[in-house]
Amino acid sequence: MITSIKVMRMGDTVGVILPEKVVAKLRVVAGDKLNVTETPAGVSLSRYDKRQEKVMEIADRIMQKDREVLKKLAES
Repeated sequence: MITSIKVMRMGDTVGVILPEKVVAKLRVVAGDKLNVTETPAGVSLSRYDKRQEKVMEIADRIMQKDREVLKKLAES
């Protein structure tokens, strides 16, 4: 599914309004949170998952702590 949406100014912020079919596909309602994930193709929207957020925080800490090791592994 490819859907175009418009970026709009909303007070002091910028936002988008999701079409109903996208909202239904995400299984969210007004007021819910969404995860925004960077992908090689751009960004992906998914339902907010507190467990996923925790996993990403742990992964970020590991990547910061072991940056040099990971860099050397990537060179292999």
